[in-house]
Amino acid sequence: MTPRTPHPYALRFTVCALLIMLVTKAGFGLTGAFGETVLPNLSSYFQDAVLVIASAALLLLLERLAPARFKPALRGAFVAWVSLLTAMSLAYTPFIPDFLRQRINIFSLDPSTITFSLGLIVSPVVIVSIVGFAVLLFGLPILLAARIRPAWPWLLAACVLQVALFVASMGEPAVSPLVYSLVDEASSVGRRVHNPYHLGKLEPSAKAAKANDYAFLFRPRPPLPSQPPRYSRVVLLVMESVDYDLLMSRFSDPAADFPKRVKDHCISFTNYRCLNLESYTGMLTLLNGVFIPYRAYGDDSTFSFVNTRDNLARDMKRGGFTPWFVSSYGAWQARFVPDAPDWEAIVLKDPAKNPGYVAMDSNGMERALEDDAVLEDVVDLCRRPGRTFVMQEMVCGHSPVWTEKVGIEPLAYYDRYFTKLYDRLKAESLLEGTLIAITSDHGPRPNPTDPNSYRLPLLLVATDLAAGEERGFLSHLDFADILWSRIAGSPTPKESDRIFLVGSTVGFVYGMIGRDGTYALIDDHTFRVRTNLPVDAVRPFHEAFEGYLSFFEAQRRAAGPVPQEPPAGRVILK
Repeated sequence: MTPRTPHPYALRFTVCALLIMLVTKAGFGLTGAFGETVLPNLSSYFQDAVLVIASAALLLLLERLAPARFKPALRGAFVAWVSLLTAMSLAYTPFIPDFLRQRINIFSLDPSTITFSLGLIVSPVVIVSIVGFAVLLFGLPILLAARIRPAWPWLLAACVLQVALFVASMGEPAVSPLVYSLVDEASSVGRRVHNPYHLGKLEPSAKAAKANDYAFLFRPRPPLPSQPPRYSRVVLLVMESVDYDLLMSRFSDPAADFPKRVKDHCISFTNYRCLNLESYTGMLTLLNGVFIPYRAYGDDSTFSFVNTRDNLARDMKRGGFTPWFVSSYGAWQARFVPDAPDWEAIVLKDPAKNPGYVAMDSNGMERALEDDAVLEDVVDLCRRPGRTFVMQEMVCGHSPVWTEKVGIEPLAYYDRYFTKLYDRLKAESLLEGTLIAITSDHGPRPNPTDPNSYRLPLLLVATDLAAGEERGFLSHLDFADILWSRIAGSPTPKESDRIFLVGSTVGFVYGMIGRDGTYALIDDHTFRVRTNLPVDAVRPFHEAFEGYLSFFEAQRRAAGPVPQEPPAGRVILK
């Protein structure tokens, strides 16, 4: 008896879907369009192909066993499901370099994050690509009708080979976000069933929260010091995703130039922390002294009211400084400039006007020039008469593709940039009377349950400072007070007993770190807990965090509506 072949259109549809996936992933990898990712792209193909084949086989089996009246519906489900898997596999392919740096469980994303992410990548090119994908996926099976007619033995051999390649590609954590998410969900089942910490999903507490209970996270603005500023210029350089150990390892390298320049007049804060592993919320905490207990990129209406509070830019203006925000990001980034109304101007860069610099243009959020593109802008602002405060949000390192673009690692790039800026200020006779502060918006995001991811560098550099270290347990919440203590001699901030934390947008982790070294970090989706607290101390922290959610929401309601865009004319695109 001759073995029957499977349903001919279903077979051709599956083969064409796999062929489109393979060609697209290999093409991206070989051309280097989104970084050198040939092997990761092929690994992701082997992993996603197993999902397509397994689900297609299951649906076809159901179609064969089902009564005749259900067959059309099951065939439609088959086409829809294989199309969806293929489309999802192709959609994440450009972001494989980012995924390799930070794994994503897609089931942990909330709808606002997904909507936000789609808004980043939708463009005429993407729309044309989607139409082309649909034409290929549904047209190729018809065109290849006479060429794809193998019997079961060939199909079984192909499936065995595919499974073998799948197993070989799983030596490390899955490259495919689809497979990684399924594996992560399966591993979390046990934690949900056996939950020794008695945790549930975070919800604002029903109990009324007192302001004094959370003053350590929602800081009132202190009065400005009465002493006149000792500096005419303050330059704040905010690196991207750099923790304390990373910067110190670079600065201990004999090849590093900036540490040699400043070794006699640099103060290093060795126990300084961020509270959020995202740029926007990290900078809001830095400038406003408020911990934001939400994801940064999604529905920012939950925390945008923080932009209306008194902040460092406003304080500097009251202290006689003209505040400027500078970055080599493009115009789209203006919506993520903290405290936009309080800057004299927001200076951003147009890649079309600056052809001599390395550019990134993979999506709206990444569109930027290298940091060197604004170095002369910073120097020009420092030349202005009167007192000047310049904050530069740096971009190198925001995507792993920057390393390939500029040819050196981000820490080496930052060292080179700091050295060039320092030498330019010195050459312009601007170094005297200038305070340079260097920190990071947040630490590395790949391990949000690692307490060391929240430990940041903070350096203060000025010719009148004596070299030294500050070991107090301080954070972005204290930054404004630290700065004013050096500018005008206001009291040094006191250490907090503990601070609360939030991980990155793609996976919601919340936690705390204490001055005594205790910590607890919790994944709100999988209930994965990393802590050195006793088991019975984790639940009370969880409840305290829910209390802060309730307190923060009360502050939002009291603040009223908030404008979402920077004031007209405030953004300068150079």
